Amino acid sequence: MFASVDRLSGQSIMVSNKRSWIAVALLCAVCGCAAKRAETLSVDSAPTATAVSSTSVFRPALACLDLQLAARGSRTTDIVVGLMPDATNELSIGLRDMTMNAVGRATARSGTFRVIDVAVVEPVLGKDATPLKVGPDPNLDPTSLHLSGSIVAISKTEYSEGADAGIGLQQGRVGISYVGQLGSVTTSMRVSRFGTREQLYNEQHELVLRDRQFGLDLVAEIGTFAGGGGLQFDRRESPARAVQTLVDLHVIELLGKAAGVPYWECLNQAGTNPTVSAELSSDWQDLDPGARQGRLQSGLTTLGYRGDFTAALTQFQVDNALLATGRPSFETYRMMSLALPGGIPKNAPTGPAQGVNALVLKVSKISPTIRLEIGLIRSANVYCFQQDNSDGSIAQIFPNPFQKDSRLTSNALHFVPNTIAEKSMAIKGDSLSFLCLGTAEEIAGRLPAAYSASPLSDLRAAGVASFSQIFDHFSQAYDGEVLAATAEYPSL
Repeated sequence: MFASVDRLSGQSIMVSNKRSWIAVALLCAVCGCAAKRAETLSVDSAPTATAVSSTSVFRPALACLDLQLAARGSRTTDIVVGLMPDATNELSIGLRDMTMNAVGRATARSGTFRVIDVAVVEPVLGKDATPLKVGPDPNLDPTSLHLSGSIVAISKTEYSEGADAGIGLQQGRVGISYVGQLGSVTTSMRVSRFGTREQLYNEQHELVLRDRQFGLDLVAEIGTFAGGGGLQFDRRESPARAVQTLVDLHVIELLGKAAGVPYWECLNQAGTNPTVSAELSSDWQDLDPGARQGRLQSGLTTLGYRGDFTAALTQFQVDNALLATGRPSFETYRMMSLALPGGIPKNAPTGPAQGVNALVLKVSKISPTIRLEIGLIRSANVYCFQQDNSDGSIAQIFPNPFQKDSRLTSNALHFVPNTIAEKSMAIKGDSLSFLCLGTAEEIAGRLPAAYSASPLSDLRAAGVASFSQIFDHFSQAYDGEVLAATAEYPSL
């Protein structure tokens, strides 16, 4: 009896040890693989999946509003983005950051609105303490605006529906199920005068959220054996993505109203109108890879992007806040259709499209200097000149000893002089004219010797006497499109 028990125990121990060795071997193999994987992976490794740009449906409309503001050429207005709480305490998202990002995109080139980030000091001690309120900033213009809002309501389930069905078979049964729920998120936003908080415009919008679940159950019987399994698919729409969409819509409407531009036209563009967007999607799907590249190449040529297709497409994607892959995509196709007034031409054009205001120039007085504000539809090398109408002197003011790089990007507003730099220059005068020219390439070395003189010096001594002469020199030195814009001080 005891021998029998001992023998069984011994066998049991041996089996247990055998299993342990197998487990140890498997563990070592896994660890070895993990160590090898850790050695081969790095941040420089190329991803196997294509990244997706996180954008809302109104992102193209923000770019459209920016074009409208640039065409209007209004003075720059400071806009303070205030507190934007979640009144429901349901979502942990940065509503204020979303709003500042949307305002920045809507005014990146035009500079009509300048975002002011004002911090609010929260109480540190005492639950009854009152937060310190932000008062009028003496550095802000009296006409500055205040943008505020909140997430008003979140409903997780406003409507629910479900259905299921099954069928019995001779050797088993199959069942399917469906559950659908509708929720919503509501946001409110307003524009008021900074300081007085006099409300000017107010908007409230609601967006429906869909939650869909599909299930499949299967039971099979073969003789005396039976087995079963199931699959469930759950698709939920992101509340954060919905809030970003609503924020973009708020910004388009409120800034459009504040600036007095026909913002509603942007909501009917290819990027936001569902019918037009569906037509574009259908066109894109019907094109083979070669035709897609040809269509995009036509659009790039129309917009003035020259050279290698991949490099030009990458630059367009960078200029329009898209994922810069250098590869054709529907998002790029849709944004390009929006950028061209008549849509993307089917055949490569011979010149730039009419009506595309690629260089925007405004002038304002920021004591103690007069300041140029430069906005671009596409990145370019920019050169600016000033003429003093009182004595006729002409000088190059950009690039200058304090701003030496002529390359300016299209996703930001640029200032000459740079008034926030530690060292800069000043532009003064009672009657001044300004000319800025832009080219896709650096052409300083191709210009006549007169332009090699030190910046800020009078070019008349080198034979340059007018803006028209400067434009002719640039046109002769560069065989591509030369962007041009002029401005006057005081503004007419």
